[in-house]
Order: sequence, then C-alpha cells, then structure tokens
Amino acid sequence: MVRFWRGRLGTRFLIVLGAGSLMALFAVLMLPKIWLSTPADSDPKIRISLIDMLQARSLAKSARAQEAAQHPTEAFQSWRSAIANNPGDPSLTEGLIQFVLRQEHPEPTLLMGAASQASWLMHLLKTNEASVHLTGRIYARAGFYEEAWHMLASTNNAISPDVAKVFAISAFEIGRFDAFRQTWLQNESLFKNDPELLVYQAAWTATLGAPADGISALNRLREACESKDVRILALRLKCLVEAHRLDSLALDATLKALQDARGDRLEDHVRSWTLHNYLGHRNVAIAAARAYPALPKTNREATLALQVWSQMGLDDLIAEFARNQLGRFEHLPELWVSIALDLIKSKRWDDVRALAASIRSSPRLSGALGGFIDFMEGMVESGTLNSARAEELFKNVLKKRPSSPVLTYSIADALISLGHHPIAFDLLEPMEPSLGDRPDYWHKMIQCSHSQRRAERLLSVTRKAHQRFPKNLALANDYAAALLILNQESGEAVRITLEVQKQFPSTASRINHAIALIRNSRLEEAKQLLKAIPGESLPHDQRSFWHLALFEAAVAASDHSLAEKEFARVDSELLFPEQRLWAKQALDQLPKL
Repeated sequence: MVRFWRGRLGTRFLIVLGAGSLMALFAVLMLPKIWLSTPADSDPKIRISLIDMLQARSLAKSARAQEAAQHPTEAFQSWRSAIANNPGDPSLTEGLIQFVLRQEHPEPTLLMGAASQASWLMHLLKTNEASVHLTGRIYARAGFYEEAWHMLASTNNAISPDVAKVFAISAFEIGRFDAFRQTWLQNESLFKNDPELLVYQAAWTATLGAPADGISALNRLREACESKDVRILALRLKCLVEAHRLDSLALDATLKALQDARGDRLEDHVRSWTLHNYLGHRNVAIAAARAYPALPKTNREATLALQVWSQMGLDDLIAEFARNQLGRFEHLPELWVSIALDLIKSKRWDDVRALAASIRSSPRLSGALGGFIDFMEGMVESGTLNSARAEELFKNVLKKRPSSPVLTYSIADALISLGHHPIAFDLLEPMEPSLGDRPDYWHKMIQCSHSQRRAERLLSVTRKAHQRFPKNLALANDYAAALLILNQESGEAVRITLEVQKQFPSTASRINHAIALIRNSRLEEAKQLLKAIPGESLPHDQRSFWHLALFEAAVAASDHSLAEKEFARVDSELLFPEQRLWAKQALDQLPKL
C-alpha cells in the first residue's frame, strides 16, 4: 500500500514537474519581447513576443472575416490592433491599406488612418516599388495629393494604368497641369473611357486648353454635374474653372450646390475666399472664412488655409490653429515655421511664446527645428524690448542650427533686419555649399560684412560673389567698392566700375568710378564726373561718400587746404578703419601751404 502511494506520488511529481517545465519553457519562449519585428536596418528597432505574433495573426484573420460580414469599422480596428501587436510585419499594414481601398465610400477616419499607416509602410520597405504605388493610391484617396504626386513621380514611366490614373489626378489637384496633360497623352486610349478622368480633362481644357475648345469643355462639365456618378467631382472642378475665369457669382452658385450635395471640402472654400479677396470683396472673404466651421484635415488643407488667413490678415485664426492643431500636424515642421513667422510678423508675442513652448515639448518638432525655437523666443524678447536676453537667445541658434538651409537663411534675414549682423553672418557663412548659388545669399553676406566694417572679410565675400555671378552688376559694384576700400587692384576697380556705370548709372556707381579713376591717375576725368553729381542734394550717406571722393581728388592734386575741408564734411562713422587710417596718413603727408 505504501509502495502504491509512493508510486502515485512519484508519478504526480513527474507530471507536475513536466508541466512546470513546459510552463517555464512557454514563459521563456512566448512572453519575453525578444523577437525583432522590424527589419534589421530599421530605426527604431521594435521587438515583440511570440504571443504578440500569434495575436497579430489572429486579429488579421478576424479583420478579414469582419470585412466579409460588411462591418468595416470593426475590421479597421482589428487591422490596427494587429499592427500594434506586430508593427514590423509589412503584410499587416498592406492588409489595412488594401482593405480601405476596397471600400466604395470609406469613412474619413478610415482614410486618414490608412494614410498615416502608409508612411510607416514606406519606412519599413523604403524604395519597394509595390509599396510606393500602394502608398500613392491611399494618399490620393485620402486627399493627400501632394504626397501622392511626390510618391509616384519617380516611377511615372513604369506604373500600371490604375496607378497612372492616381498620378494624373494628383498632378491636377496640386496644380501640376503639365504633368497631368503629359500623363493623359501617354494613357489617352485608357483614360478616355474613364468617367472621372474625362471630367478632369474637361476642366483642363476649360482652363488651359485652346480658347475655341473652352466653351464645349465647360458644357461637358455642366453635363457631368447632372451625372450621379461624378456629380461631386464635376461640381468641384467647375468651381476651379470659374475661379480661373474670375467669375465669383458663378463660383458662389456652384459652391452652394456642392455644399447641398455634401461634397464640399475646405479647399473649395479657400478658392472662393481667395477669389473674393483678389476681386476686392475683402469683407465677404473674411466673413466667409470666419464662418467656416471645419478644421483642416490634410497637410494641403492646412497649408492652403494658413496661406489665405495670412493674406487676409486673420492672425487670430492662425493663433487659434497654433494653439489647437500642433498634435495633428506635428510631422510638418515647415508648417510651424510659417505659422511662427506669421505670428511674429503680427507681433502676437504671447502666442509666439506659447507656440515656442509647445514646439520645444515636442521631440519630433524640436529635433527638426533646432535653434529656430530659440529664435522664436528671442523675437519675443526683442519685441518686448528685452534686448540683452534676445541676443543671448539668438546666439543659442548658432549652437543648434536648423537642418534646413532655407530656414537658416530666413532666421539670418530676420536677424539682419534687427541689426544682429555678427550672428547672422556666423549663421550664413557655413551655408555657402547649400545657398551659394543664390545671389540674395551673397547680398546678405555682404550686408553683414559691411555693417561690421570688416574690410578684409568684405573683400573675400565680394570676390567670391563676383566670381560666381560675374554679370550681376550689383555684386560687381560691391566687389569694386571693397577693392577701393582696401586700395587694391585699382586697374580692376576702374574696369568694373566703368562697366557698372554704363549699365547701371546710379550715384553710387559714379562715385565709385570717380574714386577708381583718381587711383589710376585720371584726375581730370574724375573731377568732371564728380562735378556732374548734385552732391549737396544727396542723402546723407551718399553725400558723405561724394565728399570722400572730392577729398581724394584734392589729395591727388596735393591741395592740403581743400582736402582738409572736404574730409571735414565726411561722416567718419560711415568709413571702414582702413579708410580712416589712409585718410589721416594722406593728410599728414600733404605739404601745408
């Protein structure tokens, strides 16, 4: 009996031990998040457990069943949950997007959700052509036409007819009408049987086609407005045609019909506001913009709305957008730069300060914008007359330079307007590889160098600018001025100033040419040129340099009395240290009569 129980107990022990071992093995293999979900070269790297993997498969199966049962909302949630369990599996993200594309009339939340997942799919698969096409299709379906066009542009020569349609529509929607026309011509045999594309083609012809074809194209659009299948699209494009024709009455009527059909979008209303504002109906445009209840949903809608609000001076709407929409458009740093600059321009310092704090608290935006946040806060301090703190914040921009050269240029331009030339120059100087092909970049660099009275730096900058743009007369004149300031290469200075004076005969260029002539021992020519300038009626700075030229002429003529008299009329604060030193030495060396 005892032996029996010992045997039973031993068997139970083995069973318990085995079960415990299996559970331990289960815990070791199934529960820890040790399995890499994302590709090895992906960042961030996401790890999941086997349980997560199995749960994702089960949820994907449920999503397909719910779609078959015509429960799209539940299917969408199941797909999203599946992706949450195994975010690195691209087949799950593809499944969600394909599911939304199969819906005849998907809810906006489904479209937005699928479009946001598409960017993650591109992150996972990068340049995979199939994922590019799929992403382009869902972007266009969700109204992200700008994103769809850029996504598909690189593969336009090798895309399927379905994707060619998406490309053509996206091109038209963002105003790239040449790309639309080219794609139409390449696929005309297929497109001419597509009711949607025929509407787009009619709109293109009515706006950009031959005048003789415009009336018949507009009539085709009117007929399409009565079609059940393409009525909304036809009304939208008819609004575009009427805006192009500056017909505000027709546009208002068509927009009302579009609203009644519940097919209007923010972009349609923006088009109406813009036209009324352009035609001088400013109060009508402002009232309509303030009355519009819906917020921008897409990147394009946000950009268009902010542009028209800025044009119409609706700073309060911009400020309200800044307070409430940062989370929705956190992925668009350039949008927030534009908003910040609008708020700075309108001197809404409390709103700028609040926006700077919000951007700083967003890792995504603060990482992208860097020192632009310090610039915003510096502008607040400058605007509220705390100049010392403003300069401290502006210097911080140098430590956290924005990644965008264009943004850096915008910051530097603003700092120049405030008189912070040294900081602006230090911001701009490293940007030469990115911005050196723009004359305005060199004008700013010259402005900074001149304001600091740094002659050697000015010569270096103007020489580079002149070498890059030898036919730019303004830059050539600046280079000649730098040569004259340092009393170098007088022959080159004469050649340049003569060419500038011939093509751009301004007072400044004539004074420069006169000084260059004096430096080349052509005193009488210089005197005649200076005599023809009505010097006493010139603005203060130009009058001062006119007297400086007369001083040099007197020095060349060894007339100490006249030289002393002319130099007394020069504002020495306008001169470079090298000019003041040369003038003093020249006077000391002249014999006194």
